[in-house]
Amino acid sequence: MKRMRIRDQLVEPAERSAQEQLRQAAESELFDYAPRSEEAAERTGFSNYSYWGSTFRMFTRMRVALFLLFVLVLLVTFTFVQPLLPGQYRATQVINHPITGMQLSNVAPSTTTVVAQAPKDTQLIITPWENDQWLAVSNVLATLPARTTFTVIDYLDDWVQVELAGRQGYVRNDFTTKLRLPDNPQAVPYESRSNFALKLFSSPVNLTQDGNEVFVSKQDVQIADDGLTATTLCEAPLRLLPSEAPFLFGTNNAGQ
Repeated sequence: MKRMRIRDQLVEPAERSAQEQLRQAAESELFDYAPRSEEAAERTGFSNYSYWGSTFRMFTRMRVALFLLFVLVLLVTFTFVQPLLPGQYRATQVINHPITGMQLSNVAPSTTTVVAQAPKDTQLIITPWENDQWLAVSNVLATLPARTTFTVIDYLDDWVQVELAGRQGYVRNDFTTKLRLPDNPQAVPYESRSNFALKLFSSPVNLTQDGNEVFVSKQDVQIADDGLTATTLCEAPLRLLPSEAPFLFGTNNAGQ
């Protein structure tokens, strides 16, 4: 207690003296302005953050996004370049089959119109259509109506050799023909038929486009004197249309 009284006696006079001096002093003597910079003050609300810059930096770090962007740019560029490529049909041109007059449907993309190759010395049957450069041919002898009965004289797995009204030829043996065959189809001869119309071929190979005529260059064949058949002089390409221009990108209708 004695120590507290001594402290109070020493401190209280000093506090009273300081308070009296503060009351008598002017405000200018009590406070000073802190140093300031107008340029630094402007920078207080400024940032070098860029929304687009940050977005671009994050985008460039994503390899998948960059790859997809590259593919997109490539596709858009190809859209403008594709019409300029050589050997194409006009975009507005519709190509009809020169014999049937029908549009060819479901043409797959391809770099060629060749659908088959006829070996040298192959005899082809001429369809009455031609122009200066091309000839319509096939190896179809006749079309057999549905449920026509014929005699199988030889069984060749994918083909059967048949005889009908004194004429011999070949019929395909697959799911498209569904021939009625006995349990032992090799035990020839026997009668058979199909519920579908059949093509009778001159040889056990399909030199047609879905049973329809194909086109061969006149330079590759020798036409018989009767004008009914032609024999290939070399391995002759048989084409979908009388033209070498391919359907590069395919189309539902023949024409691009």
